[in-house]
Amino acid sequence: MVLACLLARGHLLLEDLPGLGKTTLAKALALAVGGTFARVQCTPDLMPSDITGFSMFNQKTREFEFNEGPVFSDVLLADEINRTTPRTQSALFEAMAERQVTIDRVHRPLPSTFFVIATQNPIESHGAYPLPEAQLDRFAAKLSIGYPDRESELELLEADSKGQLGTDEVKPVLDPASLCRLQQRVMQTVVGEKVRRYLVDLAQATRTDSEIDVGLSPRGLITWQRVAQSRAFLRGRDFVSPEDVQDVATPVLGVRLLGNFSSSDEIVSRLLEEMPAAVDSIQTINVEIRDAIQSGNIDEAHELLHEMEHLVDELPDVAADTDLTEQDWKEIQKASEQLSEAFGKLDESFHVEDSDPQAVYDGVAESIDSAVEQISQRIPADADVPATGNSSSEHDHGQDEPNEASPEEQRLKHSAAKHGAAYRWHGAGACCCRYAHSVSSQSLTSYVGVVAARYACGPSLIYCGIGLAGSILLVAIFPYSSLTDSMAHTDPMAPLQMLLVAIPAYATPLNVMMQVGGMFVHGNSVGAAYVLLALGAGANLGQLAWAYRMYGLKQATAFLAVFVVVVTAIAYSIEDPLYSAGEVDHPHTHAFDVYACPYTGNGSDLASKAWTKIREDARMYEVAGLAGVCFLIAVGAVLRVMDPENQLDSKLASWGERQRSDTESVFHADLPGPVLGAVSLIGLVAMSVAGCYVFYPAPEDTLQDLQIVKADALTYASSGDVENAVKSIERYDDLTRKLQVGYYLRNFELSEFQQARARVLRGRLERLKDLLEAEHDFDEVRDSNWEISESHRRVREAFTPQED
Repeated sequence: MVLACLLARGHLLLEDLPGLGKTTLAKALALAVGGTFARVQCTPDLMPSDITGFSMFNQKTREFEFNEGPVFSDVLLADEINRTTPRTQSALFEAMAERQVTIDRVHRPLPSTFFVIATQNPIESHGAYPLPEAQLDRFAAKLSIGYPDRESELELLEADSKGQLGTDEVKPVLDPASLCRLQQRVMQTVVGEKVRRYLVDLAQATRTDSEIDVGLSPRGLITWQRVAQSRAFLRGRDFVSPEDVQDVATPVLGVRLLGNFSSSDEIVSRLLEEMPAAVDSIQTINVEIRDAIQSGNIDEAHELLHEMEHLVDELPDVAADTDLTEQDWKEIQKASEQLSEAFGKLDESFHVEDSDPQAVYDGVAESIDSAVEQISQRIPADADVPATGNSSSEHDHGQDEPNEASPEEQRLKHSAAKHGAAYRWHGAGACCCRYAHSVSSQSLTSYVGVVAARYACGPSLIYCGIGLAGSILLVAIFPYSSLTDSMAHTDPMAPLQMLLVAIPAYATPLNVMMQVGGMFVHGNSVGAAYVLLALGAGANLGQLAWAYRMYGLKQATAFLAVFVVVVTAIAYSIEDPLYSAGEVDHPHTHAFDVYACPYTGNGSDLASKAWTKIREDARMYEVAGLAGVCFLIAVGAVLRVMDPENQLDSKLASWGERQRSDTESVFHADLPGPVLGAVSLIGLVAMSVAGCYVFYPAPEDTLQDLQIVKADALTYASSGDVENAVKSIERYDDLTRKLQVGYYLRNFELSEFQQARARVLRGRLERLKDLLEAEHDFDEVRDSNWEISESHRRVREAFTPQED
């Protein structure tokens, strides 16, 4: 809500007790937007000039010089504003309303992003001067931070003990110019005629209510619309819905309504219940568009058309959230595409000079009417938009059939079946394979340990260091978050760009699988994802150095060139078939931010942050693994000094020496370089493809996991365990995406009907997550649980083969 006020060019009043972080919030916001911050502690002796500034006579220049006050900042915190006198309070009137101050008859402009955060203590009235109604109306909203929960306070104490409390870590994510552009884009958010009427009806209701003495002013109504526009913009939409108006109603009206009531929240809730927003059907809007065009009201027709286009875009998801058959869903999708094509022609006629919208509408009227009829015949009257939480609560909220085993038992059972170990062999592994025939089973462990220690302190250590140097090189080249918005599906150069990241990257197969999954989720280039999968885990600078040392520059270069060409060709061939359109509006992913610099800053500051991050996030098994590697290196160093002739190796081998058989000698044949290169190339590509099938299991396995996670998520949500419920919901969301990819890999097709049903389920999960984090009452959570169960059933039916 703070960001909504900022983007709406409004101001914020925080009414809360001291010590709850109001000053920290204001300072952090100023730092985040790259602006200047000023704080004024309001006291009874504070003068207006202490806020606005004053002119002082300079005896050297014999002129008056103006000294700017704290009001000339991007974010101004007026702490305990009700402690200062009305005269000083009024010094902010002009600044808040017009973003300028007048001193000595000179108008002095303030920054265009000027934002006031004022605080007041609600429980102490002695020595306080309540803000007048005229100034209250200049605030966009009133909020209360409130006490943090137990977990947040524990985190607060921990951060303070580590010296990490405060705003020192806050880095700018914007600059004032960018913020100004965002504010202008918010003003362009479309507010339809129906939403404007809804706003006016609510405003008039505040003026006629018997419990309200002072209703909403026209200025307050304009502010309400702007904050609703900002709310819609933050949700990624370019139009305002009635839900946006309702969501911001309490903070916007709470600072303006005056009357005989203890809390304005109850009054606002009652007004919203008594005056619900009217939701028009497609048939109704179609008639209104036709009437507007016939009457010549092109502007109104254009707005109605814009509203209609958004409804049509949501139709497939609305249909997928019902019990329609797949054939009916396809008919609805076909009708939606028919409507979109017709509306596109009509919208074009509004922007082309000498075009006759009436003639264009007459030409597409029959197509529109038939499509609307097809839709109205198939979508139930009570069907609702996904993830809005407006479903009825009159259904039976029973749970699905119980599982035979507990969720913990089922998780363990499936985990053992689907998780395997990934190995990367190097020189030590090759050496062990070569001499394994001469080592008995009793001495094999000792022999492998000795060989591993020697290689850990030999060439393998150098190759690993070169491989890690590639990752360091990427960190030095790519600044913080520079890869976040790259590798878009629409960029034909994305797979080639990924080559620059994948070859130097030293990545493990498991990490690469997770990064590839993140790219699929956020709509990035599928071809770039495959390049990262094949080359990120299949090649690095250390392996290239090993190939150069073993086979020379010519053969190593030829191998790399063939490998890159094959991977790139596969990447471009799978780009369009595997890409799932409609997941996101724009490519944005943090999947491979790990290859860029992880922090802002430089020098010792960067090193200090990295060391702090390692100390905080290092897990026990990681520390144990690093200790094991260091131990091997130490043992290898001792062996190279004490036993340079490898006598210990020979002794261990002699304990199990035996005669070679003709069968065994086959495994030690010398292979020509081209054959070894071809086998390695085919093996790397095959392992990359196989890795996809391992990471994205069969649909039936994923559906079983989904059932387990669903039971966990809904159980935690019903019991009020928000932390575990949110974790389960996030796992639930990830599994739905795995289900889609795994189904496609095995069936080479994924219908839009299946995608729509999975998308609806994710919308329901997002709705439940929002309810839990907002601490809504149990009835709403229970209703959301039932909706998720229904959507889960439909997803299971869509991805389960139907028997004839």
